[in-house]
Amino acid sequence: MAISLFASSWAFHSSTYELNNKVLDAVVGEAVKKEDEAADPDARKAARKEREDTEAIVQALRPLAGKSFKSESDFTAEAARLLEPLVLGKSDFESGLSPDLRAALDTDDPDTAYSSSAAFERSMVGAVGRQSFNEEFPVAGKNALRKLRKESFSSREEFMKAINGFIDRTTLNGHTGTYAKMALNINGLMVLCAIVGFIASFAISLGPVMWAMFSEIFPTRLRGLAISLAGFFNSGVSFLVQQLFPWELSTFGPGWTFFIFAGFATLAFLFTLKFIPETKGKSLEELEDELVRT
Repeated sequence: MAISLFASSWAFHSSTYELNNKVLDAVVGEAVKKEDEAADPDARKAARKEREDTEAIVQALRPLAGKSFKSESDFTAEAARLLEPLVLGKSDFESGLSPDLRAALDTDDPDTAYSSSAAFERSMVGAVGRQSFNEEFPVAGKNALRKLRKESFSSREEFMKAINGFIDRTTLNGHTGTYAKMALNINGLMVLCAIVGFIASFAISLGPVMWAMFSEIFPTRLRGLAISLAGFFNSGVSFLVQQLFPWELSTFGPGWTFFIFAGFATLAFLFTLKFIPETKGKSLEELEDELVRT
């Protein structure tokens, strides 16, 4: 398992982020194809707008073609710098609302309604109802309200500026993340082999053997309680790993994340060699006597 994890770590550490003109041209080509296939005038108009936006983004990212970046953060930082003039300050949250929601913005008590995102939501729900708010209010707007929940505002203009700013930043991050995936250059075969190797190694070692070993190494009088405690601890560690894994990926990147797990796998291997007794060909009584003496 450790070897597979180290291989995954090496594959990610050696990966690069490289955009090329062929990929960028393909993105524009897909947008043009979508516009050509639009059936009705409204769909064609929307597809035309999407194609124009795509062409502008691709043109802004052309300077990255042929450049190589060692990490996703380096690539996204440079891509964000190029795309900021196209994205930041362009959102108009109000224009995307339905007529009913847009009319509800003109409240009789703007100082209260726009003092916070929670007050704004209460005002909108009071004007159009919860069902209409849930169905018609844009998803980007709802995300912005959740993000800005702890902030307070002194005017409608300040509130709307914060909403539009959040949507701008979310849009920018979406663009940089999308093109980072296109730019990723990694040894996919090595990653695949490492994943298959890890699964196979686990399936013939810690996976099934641990539970068989528990019934052999604990004394008979304590076996039930000991296996329960060991299983509880194992489940707790598994839960902790699942909670920490996304954070590690976002903080350290996949290369260092797999390196950390490889280090733990190596420690587990060394611990097994030194402290876990061989149980093959021994009765439970013999194992109990041996472990008690140890």
